Amino acid sequence: MTKNRSLKFFRFKILLLILALLIICCASRQNTHKKPLPQEKSAVTNEQKPIDANSQIKDMKGIIIYVDLEGGFYGIRGEDGKSYNPINLDAEYKRDGIRIKFSAVVRKDIMSIQMWGTIIEIQKIEKID
Repeated sequence: MTKNRSLKFFRFKILLLILALLIICCASRQNTHKKPLPQEKSAVTNEQKPIDANSQIKDMKGIIIYVDLEGGFYGIRGEDGKSYNPINLDAEYKRDGIRIKFSAVVRKDIMSIQMWGTIIEIQKIEKID
């Protein structure tokens, strides 16, 4: 009698486990089609989203800094004290400590794995002494 009861209890536990897995699978698949994945930089065009005039950065001075986070990258510390994460910084500017003057567009339509600073697309950049 106890052997039969333990066999029924074992089957009941297996059934509960299968039911729990089924619920988890259904719940995880529910949100897979709601949001599109962020596009890579090369696929983003200026035609996707109109650029607001308030999101322009014009002729700001700053310094290039190397940020040792998420594998390391180069960012800009602006003279306004804010951090900027450029998506199109040329290789010649990827050196820590370079003083620059730049104009850029704030890109609120792009996400970054660095999660550091405001993402910008540089329009004009030049070294200053």
